[in-house]
Amino acid sequence: MRTERGVVLINALVVVLVISSVAAALLTRSEAARIRAGTAQGAGQLAFHLDAIEDLALLLLADAGKDGGLVHSGQDWAARRHLFSIGNGRVHADIEDMQGKMNVNWLGAENDFADEAFRQLFAELDLPHALLEDIRDFLRPGGPLALPAYLRQTPPIQPRGGSVVLMDELRAVRGMDAAAFDTLSRHVTALPFDAKVNLNTASLPVLRAMLHPFPPEVRTEFARAGREDPVAHLRELRDMVIEITQSEDMGGLPLDRLTVTSQWFTATLAAELDGQAAGRRVILHRDTLQDDTLQVRFRWGLPD
Repeated sequence: MRTERGVVLINALVVVLVISSVAAALLTRSEAARIRAGTAQGAGQLAFHLDAIEDLALLLLADAGKDGGLVHSGQDWAARRHLFSIGNGRVHADIEDMQGKMNVNWLGAENDFADEAFRQLFAELDLPHALLEDIRDFLRPGGPLALPAYLRQTPPIQPRGGSVVLMDELRAVRGMDAAAFDTLSRHVTALPFDAKVNLNTASLPVLRAMLHPFPPEVRTEFARAGREDPVAHLRELRDMVIEITQSEDMGGLPLDRLTVTSQWFTATLAAELDGQAAGRRVILHRDTLQDDTLQVRFRWGLPD
């Protein structure tokens, strides 16, 4: 009898153990499902928050460059990090004038001015001249001459050559490391070939490079730190050149590559909510100076 009772007790314990294991597994799966649902819900809410800050960036830029008006770094849109709270979350936006940078696509065509301007910019940024040549080769129509070197990489790549649409494409250039790309992207961007550099938003290294053919007095006046008043019209450059040179001959001066307004902007957006974060970057363009609104040309997510 005692043996039979022992067997029954053992069986009962086994049954209880099995039931407990199943219950624990169900609870674990239920908790995992709850966490996944919460994460998905949070991700969806973050996307809505990014949409909201994107719309706000468009509002901040609504009048920038409209009807050919001035675009300069003293305007509201140019303030660093527009930060707002939404419920228990936060969103922020950093907006840049893409035309405050030099256009890397100029290197894809033979042009003495662009070649010298980029040479001076690389020297001032302490970037190697070899990297400049590698970028030029990367943009070569038909593909780079150094194609075998790209094919030997792991993984291999085959650059198509010609103009790039996004600056990030240059990460694939031979010799381009993260530090060099970070330095370069603060002063160089990728735009259509005919895009001009805005004197009112360009960094000092870019201004000095762009103004290198002008008389020294012009470079000193228009590429100096602490200049407060924006350039209202390119006539200011012309008038100063005429006064200095006593000539109206503007041959050799890159006035056709300079402007005081802009049509291309980029906004880096971020949202934070309940320990989760998401980022986005958008490129905005006003097709014509008379357009009422800017349009989103490109939009892509950023790593957390």
